[in-house]
Amino acid sequence: MLFLKPLNVLLALIALQLFPYTGVFLMIIGGGLITGVVVHVVLVFMALDVALRRATPMLLIVPALFYGGYYLACFMQQREIAHAATELASTNPGRVLTFDPDVDSLVMTGAGAFVSTHEIPVAYEESKYLEPQGYAASRLIPRDQCDAVRKDTRRRIQTLGVQPYRVFVKDACQLVLPEAPPGRVISVTVSPEPNDGRMKPGVNIRTTTIMADGKTLGSFRTGSIMRLPAFPWIYAGCALNSAVPKWQCDAAFMSARLEIDGTPEGVDRAVYDTPVAVMLGIRKYPPGALKGFRGYPQNADILQAVERERASVENQDFAELETILSGGRVERPGNLGWALAQNPKRLEPYAERMAQRFVELESAAVEPPPGSRDRRLRRSPEARPLAAALAALSPESFAAVAERMFALAQRPRFWADHAALYLRAADAGPQTLAFYKAEFLERRVEEPYDGLPVLALCRIGSADADLVSEMKARYPLDGKKRRRGQRQEALFLTLLKFGEADFLRANDLAAPARDKTWREAVLAGKGRTATGPNNCMTEAWAGDGKPPRIMAASLIRTRNGWEAAAE
Repeated sequence: MLFLKPLNVLLALIALQLFPYTGVFLMIIGGGLITGVVVHVVLVFMALDVALRRATPMLLIVPALFYGGYYLACFMQQREIAHAATELASTNPGRVLTFDPDVDSLVMTGAGAFVSTHEIPVAYEESKYLEPQGYAASRLIPRDQCDAVRKDTRRRIQTLGVQPYRVFVKDACQLVLPEAPPGRVISVTVSPEPNDGRMKPGVNIRTTTIMADGKTLGSFRTGSIMRLPAFPWIYAGCALNSAVPKWQCDAAFMSARLEIDGTPEGVDRAVYDTPVAVMLGIRKYPPGALKGFRGYPQNADILQAVERERASVENQDFAELETILSGGRVERPGNLGWALAQNPKRLEPYAERMAQRFVELESAAVEPPPGSRDRRLRRSPEARPLAAALAALSPESFAAVAERMFALAQRPRFWADHAALYLRAADAGPQTLAFYKAEFLERRVEEPYDGLPVLALCRIGSADADLVSEMKARYPLDGKKRRRGQRQEALFLTLLKFGEADFLRANDLAAPARDKTWREAVLAGKGRTATGPNNCMTEAWAGDGKPPRIMAASLIRTRNGWEAAAE
């Protein structure tokens, strides 16, 4: 009989998937779907065997029960969907309140998504991370305002793209910043929560409730169901459940989620497309409505609020700096250094105090315990933001502390904890040459931070003939080591600083092909500063985060190739 061969294949597939060692390979190639297809092949061949009189007609009972039962289930499910849609539409309210943005403040989960698609100046969402306001306010603003937004260092101020119809809108953006609702709070609660993706058999009901002044204004119910497809596609397979973790098997008909909105009769679903929009009378943006978007009058002065928030965050950053300088500890020392480095002008009056406190903390660093694989000194967490802030100082301010920083840079594995300051310490002058030359000669190729001593030599700007000769000898890399890394880029910049442009052009094939356009731009003099080619900074940075602005690479990649960054 024809069905026996595919039946054996089916049994073999099931058996192989039960065991993880063989099942994992079937999982990768879609074994669960293949098994489902083989089930249909077995059933069709059963019917074919009966038609060819190779098997008893009783065998037709199996495919008849399978397909007949499936389509009966589809019919019953369709009746359930129709009944639920009728019941929801007849019981759901229409508009329960005419929302007035000058008086009311809408508070809901998913405020940003709602603002991007509906005609409302601002909506709020509770956030425990945005203290003391406790809310994130989302609003659409015109492109000229978007471009003028100055963000803070703690990512409390955000600008996001807008795609209401899955098409990016150039004339508007979404602004999110901490702000408490100023008007009468109109709150929206959804139960179960929208991000709760668990589905029960049958129609699942979700209730959206509008409340104001402690009173319920209306409740709108919607439904959803896992709808069976027209053809009974089957998934029957096993996979690793990493949450348990456990090898688990499952078999089910493949279904798709169907939403039952329950919009009452007389409500234009194209205009009022969500329960909140229906109950509050907030219209959806029609296609093309945001083209040439000019904003809402309520948001005309929003940039002033943005600047107040940004200034408040900056003041908090410098208050934490004062805490460190006074001998205290802060909660987030890791990000504080980057935040302080964004404002080098304001850092200038703190230069001497930062240097003194950094010397104290560095002096208190202790040796690692015997046998430890990490040979770095055990340094205070508060030293890291001070190092980042010191590295960001202007040349005039750094000159007053440079010699002390250079003395510290020579301590064991200083470069691993404070890469930017290790590099900036080279600005102390020609007396640093001997140290960084020795660092370069002793550092192995592809050792972590292998390019830092080279970049330091670039910043110093002088070298003897033996050092230049050694750099040229180390510049070519064999095939295994020819990678996009800091060391060879650093050698390229430093040799160019020492006047070896002809050597670099002659050995261009020894460098990675992917860097070719970058090397051509540097050789052409693009991005050259008083410090050196590309500001003596590689495209890839080995330290934490990004180097401070005064040390950053001066070339950036644009659509038109490599161009000098704006001052």
